[in-house]
Amino acid sequence: MVSLARNEFIDLMALNFRQNGFDDCTSKIVGALYIEPKEISLETLAQKTGYSLSAVSTAMKLIVNMGMIKRIKKPKSRKVYFFMEKDMVSCMLGHMKKNYELSLHMSRDKLPKIIDKYKSEKQDGLNAEFMIIERYYKQVVAFEDVMKNFIDALEHLQHKFSDDKP
Repeated sequence: MVSLARNEFIDLMALNFRQNGFDDCTSKIVGALYIEPKEISLETLAQKTGYSLSAVSTAMKLIVNMGMIKRIKKPKSRKVYFFMEKDMVSCMLGHMKKNYELSLHMSRDKLPKIIDKYKSEKQDGLNAEFMIIERYYKQVVAFEDVMKNFIDALEHLQHKFSDDKP
């Protein structure tokens, strides 16, 4: 009975991740890692998900780079282990902050310079491009504000759940 509930949870997690654009293999890995109380080896993860070692390894590179999963190397062992934080709010917060800082800040900082170059180039045909870029910049600024508010709300939620820990 427990394994049925466990599998249903893993399937639910995998479905959630597939709906957010992840492929089947990566989604299943996330579900399997989330329910594991301790770190597990790449080989064990491949067995649990039913995917080949190379498919799991490739998927792990992506999700480790995203910061969702930690890669752990144990002393005196050649095996690589993986662990997923069980605090979903913290995971989401870390992911959002990374995207906010890297993508939005970079665009917000570089776009005014690009816009100034367009303004100085007064060439025919560039006006339509200029308007597209200027609109994009306004959207980036607005989206940045929304993301900041969302991150603030997640930090508040994280604080609330940290108070609930035993």
